[in-house]
Amino acid sequence: MSKYCYGDLILEAFKEFRRPMTMTEVIEYVAEMTVKSTVEVRLAVDNTLTAAWLHGFVNRDNELYTLAYGDQILSAFMEMQRPLSLTEIVDYVANATNMSPHEIRPQVTSTLALACLHDFVQRNEGRYTLASGLSELNHQRTA
Repeated sequence: MSKYCYGDLILEAFKEFRRPMTMTEVIEYVAEMTVKSTVEVRLAVDNTLTAAWLHGFVNRDNELYTLAYGDQILSAFMEMQRPLSLTEIVDYVANATNMSPHEIRPQVTSTLALACLHDFVQRNEGRYTLASGLSELNHQRTA
């Protein structure tokens, strides 16, 4: 059995492509970045992505995977263009998804924690900001 691996590259794939991805696309991305064959990384990527789905870090719909509320969280940063509190992010995502803040707070919190762990988002004094590379991408998209 394979242990959970390649979490950083899986997140990087979602950051790079900024769209839902199939398991095969994620496997191919990880293989390319690690200079390994898809056969070598398939089991580990499958296990890690499946575990992320089971824990609520990613959503799966018709075999397409997306970060849980990742698009809405990025949209909050793009629209407000300033450091945001957890409550502001949760309220934004709740409004965007027509759900209550209470319903989505745990998943948004988990997604932000995962994003912080892999340096996609930074937390300072209770406020979240996008990492500089993502901030630049978002400014290019809105310009």
